[in-house]
Amino acid sequence: QASASQYPKADDPKLESIFDVSNQDVRGGALSRFPQNIGEVMIRLYTKPFDLIIDPFAGHNSRMSLAVKEERHYQGYDISSEFMAMNRIEKALLVERYPDIRIDLVEADSRHLSESPDASGDFTITSPPYYNLERYGDQPEQLGKAKTYEMFLEELGKVCAENYRVLKDQAFCVWFINDFRKSGRFHPFHMDVARLLTDAGFVFWDILIVDIGYAIRSAFATQIVND
Repeated sequence: QASASQYPKADDPKLESIFDVSNQDVRGGALSRFPQNIGEVMIRLYTKPFDLIIDPFAGHNSRMSLAVKEERHYQGYDISSEFMAMNRIEKALLVERYPDIRIDLVEADSRHLSESPDASGDFTITSPPYYNLERYGDQPEQLGKAKTYEMFLEELGKVCAENYRVLKDQAFCVWFINDFRKSGRFHPFHMDVARLLTDAGFVFWDILIVDIGYAIRSAFATQIVND
């Protein structure tokens, strides 16, 4: 195994390029990037230092660094071996800089948060897959490999149920969602996920609508009206 000393230091600007996909079109194969400023606000608002954040969709370092830099413990799940390999590089750097913060990366199916006991987490902030709009990896367990959007939602509901199980009573859960259009069909994804989360047991607290700029808007539903 490689040691942390073989990789860039945590404050090395090159580190950002590992996961940076800004200004790329998701429909062209890029991956959307979680907006760090929004995550920072949510973490500061709904948690306190040394709380445990459980992230069912760790992705490509979307929230791990953010949580750790805010001095929150982090447990992230993802089935993608490619994502997790890069996450482990970043973890090694973060451990050097934040030795008091626990980071657990679990390469596993998010429908079974197997390393998280009941009521163990203080908060969730995550962003689920957008069906098969983006490529997340070749693993057959990928939720985006469902044959239909409806089947995808059925499987995503299992993640919602697990997310509910692992959080403490009164804990907050934030899912960052984008609606999207695929093959001419508009998917009100935020509405569908809201239903799945309430079916799992969550109670609505708030909805925030965020403009995250052209780079991400280009990947999802955009309507141009010509007079």
